[in-house]
Amino acid sequence: MPPTTIATDAKPSFRARGERHGNAKLTAQQVRAIRRDRAAHDTAFCVLADRFGISISTVGRVLRRETWAAPEYEPENPRARLSRSLGS
Repeated sequence: MPPTTIATDAKPSFRARGERHGNAKLTAQQVRAIRRDRAAHDTAFCVLADRFGISISTVGRVLRRETWAAPEYEPENPRARLSRSLGS
C-alpha cells in the first residue's frame, strides 16, 4: 500500500502582497479609488492611468482583479454599510 500523502495546499504563503510587494505601483487606497471612480463615474481607463501614474493595461488588470484581487481592496459600499447598521 502506498504511503499516505499530506495535502500541500494548506501551506502558508510568504509571498509579499499588495503594497508590501517590492514592485507595487499603487497603494490599497489608490486601488479602491480606481474601482470606485470607474464604477461611479465610468471614468475612462486613460484618465485613471494618467491620474495615478500607471499604464492603461495596469488599470485594466486592477479593474478585472487580475492584480489586487483580495477583498480588502474593495471599495466600501455605502448601501451595504447602511443595511448592516439597520440589521437587515
